[in-house]
Amino acid sequence: MLDPDEPGLVHASRAGCMFARMSESDIVTGRLGQKAPQGAPLDWRVHEVLLAFASLQNEGPAACIRAISPNAIALSLDKNTIVMEPIDSHGRESFGKAVIVDSDQSDMDEYLRQLTDAMRQGNGKAICVRGTGIYSVGKNFDDAWDNAAIVEHSCEITLITRRSGINNK
Repeated sequence: MLDPDEPGLVHASRAGCMFARMSESDIVTGRLGQKAPQGAPLDWRVHEVLLAFASLQNEGPAACIRAISPNAIALSLDKNTIVMEPIDSHGRESFGKAVIVDSDQSDMDEYLRQLTDAMRQGNGKAICVRGTGIYSVGKNFDDAWDNAAIVEHSCEITLITRRSGINNK
């Protein structure tokens, strides 16, 4: 998340730390646009870009979460699916849709542009990287967490209805 008191300062969880066991030593701090701090997650640049996107949306505060969400990942594995559109009323009201982006980090600048475009084309709250999981943003950690949870819940409902043969159209 962006530091609320110092512009451009980013606090992130250390690469490989477990959220449930996180302590102060699992936090790394760096600056937007500068080299990733030691111990930063490998997707530091993705977080930077999405934090900047969220900060512009929220006129300052921003947080970004990468959620390795099994239902969203499963739904994204269908190569014909490019947008996650919830069929449940809560999902439709809360986030509308999330675009799925194929991970191609061979050209990182192009990949980051695609992620930003996907945020704009979707709801500005979450995107899914095919086969990898969700990136969600918000004004703070709780807001970003809620957005990730809503996407994951809606993906679960979609998969359950498909398995059950329920026609939702």
